[in-house]
Amino acid sequence: MKETGEKRYTSCTTAGPVFITVKDKKIIRVEPMQFEEEEFRTWKVEVNGKSYSPLPKWPLLPWGHTAKKWVYENRVEYPMKRVDWDPDGERNPENRGKSKYVRISWDEAYDLLTKEITRLKDKYGTGAIFSGFSAC
Repeated sequence: MKETGEKRYTSCTTAGPVFITVKDKKIIRVEPMQFEEEEFRTWKVEVNGKSYSPLPKWPLLPWGHTAKKWVYENRVEYPMKRVDWDPDGERNPENRGKSKYVRISWDEAYDLLTKEITRLKDKYGTGAIFSGFSAC
């Protein structure tokens, strides 16, 4: 890249692989991953008279173009806890989506997270803890 202060990163989203351009610590562009032929060495496999090699441009599913929006809109910048939720007592699930939130410290958030993961594991087993990831 030219000396513009921009830096290009790669990421693998559920919509496909992307290039993310950042300037002054802000995302300025998200685009499908694409290469010029001289930018990478490719491989080729020939099977039954047909030739296969990776595409220089990866298609991006529609929601991939909104990745910048995911980062900056409705972003929680610090940990919060529902005011009527007590991790050691009344959880008041009927108030989800209705109650207000209060800011808490990062230490309190980590403690709550640790307790909740332990509680779920003890009550439902290790299969209750799952983190999904797109393998593209």
